[in-house]
Amino acid sequence: MDAPMELLTNSAGRRRNRQWPDEVKARIVAETLRPGATVGQVAQRHGLKANHLSSWRTLARNGKLVLPAPEGPVE
Repeated sequence: MDAPMELLTNSAGRRRNRQWPDEVKARIVAETLRPGATVGQVAQRHGLKANHLSSWRTLARNGKLVLPAPEGPVE
């Protein structure tokens, strides 16, 4: 997902929070589990803050976000 970051606004031009589907969250979290990957690098690549991505990792650890099957080795 190397698309440019989009800024969503409402009709008054105010910024609003972006909604991430669970499938996308899970795919991004899975990227952080690849050997050599860091949360900061993955977050930056997807236009996220590292602490936001870390909270998704916590959801996955607690079983509230189901990750896809790994494609290769994981850490």
